[in-house]
Amino acid sequence: MELIVLGSSSKGNCYLFKAGSKAKEECLVLEAGIPFTAVKKALNFNLNSVVGVLCSHRHGDHAKYLHKFAETGITCYANADVIESMPDSAKPLCKEIKSMHGYKVGGYKVFVLPMNHDVPCHGFVIEHAEMGRVFFATDTFAIKYRVADINYYMIEANYNDEVLDENIASGKTHGVMRDRLLQSHMEASMTATFLTKCDLKRTKQVMLLHLSENNSDEKMCVRKVERATGKPTYVLHAGDEISL
Repeated sequence: MELIVLGSSSKGNCYLFKAGSKAKEECLVLEAGIPFTAVKKALNFNLNSVVGVLCSHRHGDHAKYLHKFAETGITCYANADVIESMPDSAKPLCKEIKSMHGYKVGGYKVFVLPMNHDVPCHGFVIEHAEMGRVFFATDTFAIKYRVADINYYMIEANYNDEVLDENIASGKTHGVMRDRLLQSHMEASMTATFLTKCDLKRTKQVMLLHLSENNSDEKMCVRKVERATGKPTYVLHAGDEISL
């Protein structure tokens, strides 16, 4: 299994899971916040390999280009709030997903978990024979559920309290941002705390997502999570290609 990162920030999020051989490739797209042309290029214009698109919530950095996939004939899996926000031309190719339900998307099994954000939002447990189980959670200030036998975590560590405090004190960041972040995103220490409460016996790696450009410190995020979990931890960036 190959994981290709096309974006992991407020500028746009998109991840490609590519399984199988070039002759019989099976790609699951996760998030649609990157221009459709860039996704097509990353797929070598082989849209026939895409078995579906998962979208967590309606904010533009995750869903802006979802309608492009649907209008091409690719089934898009999203909550009702996302589907309602899309053009009518795209809605027929969208499948509504619900919390605590499972779905089969090609050779991938997907289980949907509720997240806590400022709009309806979901996380996913994605399973495939080539990689095991991936826990994906982004744009949430808290995660209620823990799942056993997770091999890889793709999880948000959006900001650091230390950096945010410094930025507010200096005037670089407006003080109102603290209240918004507390109700919408995971701080790195919270990410670390959540993971320490999970069963990490089968976990191979922790991949951190969606770091704030202004209010985070990448090395600090990695250090907090790695020390807490004892697992190899790194931040995903656009252009990364990872074997799972």
